[in-house]
Formats: sequence, C-alpha cells, structure tokens
Amino acid sequence: MEKIRVYYDSHGNTLNVWFDNPKKEYVCEETGEEVVLVKNRAGKVIGFEKLNFLPGKHHTIKQLPVEVLVYEATAAGTIVPKIIRRSNGH
Repeated sequence: MEKIRVYYDSHGNTLNVWFDNPKKEYVCEETGEEVVLVKNRAGKVIGFEKLNFLPGKHHTIKQLPVEVLVYEATAAGTIVPKIIRRSNGH
C-alpha cells in the first residue's frame, strides 16, 4: 500500500490527497462539489483535489491540523480505533 500524501497549495488554495503515486494520474473528474477526483488508467480513484480549501483571501499557513484514525474490526464485530495521531498544526 502506498503512503497517503497530503499537499496544500496556498497559491491555488487547494488540498490534494493521494492514495497512490501521483504519476499514475490519467484523468480527472469534477464532482460539482468543488472536488476533483483523480483516476488512474483503469478508472480507479487514486486521489482527490478540494478546491477553495480555506475560506477568505488569506491562504498562507505553515502547517495543517491533521487527525489520523485507523480502525479495526474486533471478533465481536465492533469497530474500534487502533491508531490515533493528531497534529494541531503547530
């Protein structure tokens, strides 16, 4: 599994999230919700771009607050967090 890559473009005010190698990008599909799906040659979604990510005119930021949750199913069939990592952006 490829690592998940997250890029913020302050000039374009977009957030890009990649689930696979960005070089595999073949076609993009607009959803109409200011989100662009990025697909590989087989049509599988390998990432997305969120347009107008931050509101307002000032889009310069040094870090993004991030929360990562990884869940797993237990033997009883419940879903519980396995790994939690947070960054407040500082």
